[in-house]
Amino acid sequence: MSTIQQVICDQCGKLKGEANHWKYLYIAGGDFSSTCIPDSAYYDFCGEACLLKRISELIAEPPAVRECSLEGDEHFPNLH
Repeated sequence: MSTIQQVICDQCGKLKGEANHWKYLYIAGGDFSSTCIPDSAYYDFCGEACLLKRISELIAEPPAVRECSLEGDEHFPNLH
């Protein structure tokens, strides 16, 4: 028995048809790209409008708080 997979826009919920020009977005941590990022979340969008709306939402979200240390960073060699 074969399985039919339906693709739905992750922004507006539109069902993918044969003639649609879909876009894809990969998100890993605070990074996002239209090309594959290993170990990333993957999203389908029915067109540029939905893709750009989601990117706008991502940019507007406050960045995740990360612990960081500049000690040993090659850009800050005098920091101890």
